[in-house]
Amino acid sequence: MPNMRIVFTILQLFTWCKIANSAEMVKAVPILNPNVKLPCDAGLANMSNLLDPPAGKHGFLRVSHDGHFTFDDGTRMRFFGVNIARDSIFCTRDEIRNAVRTLARTGINIVRFHHFDERGGIIASASPGEVKFYERRLDCLDYWLYELKRAGIYVYLDLLDYRQFNATEGVRNAHALPRAGKPMAIFNHTLIRQQQAYARALLREHVNRYTGLSYADDPVIAFIEVFDENGLLWRPWEWRTLPEPYRSELQRLWNEWLRGRYRSTRALQRAWRNHGEEAIQRGESLERYSVRLPRFANLRANRPLSQRERDGLQFAYELHKRYYATMMAFLRSIGVRVPITAVGNWKRWADLKAMSETLDFIAVNYYFDHPIFPHKAWQPPFVFTNTNPLMCTDWNAFAPAVAFAKVCGKPLIVREWNY
Repeated sequence: MPNMRIVFTILQLFTWCKIANSAEMVKAVPILNPNVKLPCDAGLANMSNLLDPPAGKHGFLRVSHDGHFTFDDGTRMRFFGVNIARDSIFCTRDEIRNAVRTLARTGINIVRFHHFDERGGIIASASPGEVKFYERRLDCLDYWLYELKRAGIYVYLDLLDYRQFNATEGVRNAHALPRAGKPMAIFNHTLIRQQQAYARALLREHVNRYTGLSYADDPVIAFIEVFDENGLLWRPWEWRTLPEPYRSELQRLWNEWLRGRYRSTRALQRAWRNHGEEAIQRGESLERYSVRLPRFANLRANRPLSQRERDGLQFAYELHKRYYATMMAFLRSIGVRVPITAVGNWKRWADLKAMSETLDFIAVNYYFDHPIFPHKAWQPPFVFTNTNPLMCTDWNAFAPAVAFAKVCGKPLIVREWNY
């Protein structure tokens, strides 16, 4: 199938191919990517016997009391798969059938669908508390689920990836928001309401015409991800530069949190003294809600944090935990039964703690050789440094880096990686 448009982002089976080590070499070096050619259709290379079709035959996926993925009937499960993202989702039925047949031959048992909420994705329009879909594009996603289910391959479904919120939804200063409303989506009531409206429309109200089931009622869906790479701790140094009115809203929440902790500016002054130095700046007052947000210019582990920064991390932890709990409760209320996660900054203890205390499992990314974009961000050509991962012996190596996110009693998924 030379015209196949599916591009698989690697989880655990494939690896990114190194293209070149400088922007100047991009045109000179051929693209040697095994993923653009399908695996041979030979019996010796066919691992579809590892699958157990149809997906969902053992019931819905759960997290067991000892921290493992199990189905309703007690069957243990591990997952091994790929991502399919953006335009690659919106294919013809023939392309989808052929792709699923190829995936089954490789023996993978899960596909993560990613970036289908952006412009050109499934969202046609949105208004306060309501979301409508492009039926043709949503039909493609429905058909993927149908064919994957028949093959015995499960689905990992994202909710908030690249969505661009707009003014028709009641979102203030919508044009200034980055994709997915990062990081305002975790604390602004309007943005949270719109996330819930989207989840309700997609998971509960929509019925897949090929399976006759809503997504919430279909056990082919094994995981739901609330958001991808979002939250206050992804880029904490940007707190003070958020677009209005969101910066002011975050500062108000920050001051309300400080008032609950310290009660008065005088008490805050006593708590925030650093080796005798005054930490409260001129013009800052809890009573006037004018205590500025932490700057977080440097959060290296070997640098002592000021009390303002320590309180800032505690504030972020509590705000994240509240958001995670809110979204978890909402998804359960509309009938979602499978494990739920969100991908914040798991390298920040405050976020990892919030995730581990609230969500069903931990999901992370690991890129040893992340692509570089010499021209326009996230647009080809992609350049790689060709660093040998076997030479890495510090904490950035795969095992110690990923092990940092392993929490007792919580399953762990590496849902994006290259090596």
